[in-house]
Amino acid sequence: MRSVKTLISAANPIPEQPSPGLSGRAEEELSALLATRETHPAWGSASRPQGKTRRMRLALASVVVAAVALAATSTVWVLKREARPTPSDTSAYVPSAAEPFYRDTESLQGRADIIARATIRDTHAEKRQGILNTVATAEISAAGKGSLTRGAVVRFAYATPGTAAEAPTAFKVGGEYVLLLQERAAGEPASLVSSIQGYYTVVDGRPVPNESNPVALSADVMKELDLR
Repeated sequence: MRSVKTLISAANPIPEQPSPGLSGRAEEELSALLATRETHPAWGSASRPQGKTRRMRLALASVVVAAVALAATSTVWVLKREARPTPSDTSAYVPSAAEPFYRDTESLQGRADIIARATIRDTHAEKRQGILNTVATAEISAAGKGSLTRGAVVRFAYATPGTAAEAPTAFKVGGEYVLLLQERAAGEPASLVSSIQGYYTVVDGRPVPNESNPVALSADVMKELDLR
């Protein structure tokens, strides 16, 4: 029988020998492959972080552009929303909260106690309840509503020009107007139904409204006041 020592020695029938290394052809092929990876880095794993960084930059640029566009749109919308029509735009004019405005002839004339054609004879400043007003005295030449008749004199007060945004500026001594007035307590001057719509300037026998007043007088009142 073979001894144990002999069996152990034969356990590896192919004895280990030093590796002869790569052949010359294998070394050439490996060198060529490595040179190709250096020439085309996009083929290697090192290119992936660069591609990811580029995509992140493009995404960030898109977000910035969208934010700028949204901000510009919001600004335009706010500006449009806050824009208010000017008094010269009669179709869309919006008076202040304290100033009445009538959309039709019936409501305008219905608000007046006196509708008369009159000539301004005098004006003077007067402080009433701490507010500077102008009080005018007018002589009536024709009446369309109320108890006053031709030749009567009526006093009415209005905001002095320059003290309020919507103060009437058309009144001049010697000027002729159609007045729409509300009566006050005994001894007190009357007031215009509106600083915008409470008067019409008479020009060549025609009533000319304030530029911000789109409402015309009725045919019946025009006839009573001898207007065209």
